[in-house]
Amino acid sequence: MPSRRVLSASDGDALVSGQLEREACVIQEEAQLWRERYRVLFDKNVAGVILTTPEGRIVDCNEACAQIFGFDSREEMLGHSAWDFYFNRS
Repeated sequence: MPSRRVLSASDGDALVSGQLEREACVIQEEAQLWRERYRVLFDKNVAGVILTTPEGRIVDCNEACAQIFGFDSREEMLGHSAWDFYFNRS
């Protein structure tokens, strides 16, 4: 029969630390999966999707959005400000 030993506080800390590391790894994997799902939804959406800052800087858009606004590519649209598409900015 294997001998048993009493766990010390440092052993408990190591166990907790290992558990936290495993949980952090799972959370990171799940976050990556959600980022990938979001990216597919964003990129493959037939509706135009645009992400801007309150100041009007275009952070991202999908190809459908660029085509709706008459651009050849999303990269071309990213060079513009969202304010460029308003008739009256006020």
